[in-house]
Amino acid sequence: MVYQTSDAVVEALPIGNGRLGAMVFGGVESERLQLSEDTLWSGAPRYFNSPDARGVLPEVRRLILEGDYAGADALCTRMQGPYDEFYQPLGDLHLRFEVSGEPDEYVRDLDLHTAVATTRYRIGSVAYTREVFVSAPAQVLVVRLTADRPGRISLRARLNSPHPYRVQSEGGLRQTLSGHGPLRVAPSYDTAVDPVIYDARGGGMAFEIQLGVVAEGGRVQATEEALSIEGANAVTLLLATGASFQGWDHPPSGDPVLQVRGRLEAAMRCCYEDLRAAHITDHSHLFDRVTLDLGSTQTAQRPTDERLRGQALSDDSHLAALLFQYGRYLLIASSRPGTQPANLQGIWNDQVRPPWSSNWTININTEMNYWPAEVTNLAECHLPLFDLIADLSIAGRETAETNYGCRDWVAHHNLDLWRQTAPARGLRQGRSRLGDVADGRRVALSASMGTLRLWRRRDLPPAPRLPSDARGSGVLSRLVRRGRSGAPGHSALHVARE
Repeated sequence: MVYQTSDAVVEALPIGNGRLGAMVFGGVESERLQLSEDTLWSGAPRYFNSPDARGVLPEVRRLILEGDYAGADALCTRMQGPYDEFYQPLGDLHLRFEVSGEPDEYVRDLDLHTAVATTRYRIGSVAYTREVFVSAPAQVLVVRLTADRPGRISLRARLNSPHPYRVQSEGGLRQTLSGHGPLRVAPSYDTAVDPVIYDARGGGMAFEIQLGVVAEGGRVQATEEALSIEGANAVTLLLATGASFQGWDHPPSGDPVLQVRGRLEAAMRCCYEDLRAAHITDHSHLFDRVTLDLGSTQTAQRPTDERLRGQALSDDSHLAALLFQYGRYLLIASSRPGTQPANLQGIWNDQVRPPWSSNWTININTEMNYWPAEVTNLAECHLPLFDLIADLSIAGRETAETNYGCRDWVAHHNLDLWRQTAPARGLRQGRSRLGDVADGRRVALSASMGTLRLWRRRDLPPAPRLPSDARGSGVLSRLVRRGRSGAPGHSALHVARE
């Protein structure tokens, strides 16, 4: 996929390993990598069921049967839990380059086969190349900077975050950002006076970003403001992240420092070529299982954003095949064994109050994320969703009893990291979501659409697990490891580099 320059996050190129995601903007004088981590959410475990719900339900049903929908809707507010919590942005890695002259021959692209985002340009007689990827085997983000003449790489690299944080330098070659997320966030449509609340004592989810540099030639200096590199022949930046998440039913009291440091130090002992090769092998093991060839025309040589704008006016069947593969790529990048499932924005988010909380909307949107999983031979990527269902089968038992006096478990249409299974609060204070709590339509859709996936996979052969140091999966994934193996004979997909 080839794009022109952009300052908009929706036009940046997404990369990820299921846990750590980044949006690559591809600037020349400055580069921004917007970072996300799948367990950085607001809040902590809390009691979310309404003790009034079961007593109110018979009256809600009576009002509905009598046609008093406004009365039933008003009464349903007593059956609701709080707002869900919000998926949070982690921060940004900013790179500022020493540029003298206007860039020429600029290209930025995302190779779906290798999951490497590349920016190329020429200034004067020097050609510059920047490669970025997020490695699942190494669990780090990697940035490689090269030029075709020695001593031409000079830049400043700095970290920041939209949350309270502090930065310190370590050992001359490393910078560390430590911060904590908010305790509560109100939806963007809520008019709360304080929509984002932090704990001054450091409560909420703690997180850490560590940035290391390996320079070939030149000089490196680390301060609390930035890592500065001057006159290098080539530079590799390595970034590791972590959060204090300890499980949906435990306070976020873990210490991410040692895990993050271990990932970074292990990656810094590897050469760039080995990191890149391991990353591509891991990614292609999934991506290269399927090929789709719908033909191609001269239009396929144009930048992808131009092709999208002109698709109604041209015959571009290759674009359809490219978007098919892009969907597979996004699922690989946002959902791997041991990670959280892909949420409403995959794993990419730059807002503290993102639309619809960037949560899991399980009456259709979450299911839509996973439509490609089995039919395009990505069974392993399905496993995080099954882990989520396993968690709901535990968290939803009390909601079923409290709200409906029923056995087994229930989940409503919105979920967060803490597995809130109660009906979510309405669009405005005092307004309910009647379909959630009264007639059960969304309840039935949410639970049955999830468990139907398990039923459909019951007769499929086991899905291999990929090696990773990501968090362990839940019991359901261990019981229901099903899927195609990707062996020769299955359709395999080839997309020429775009």
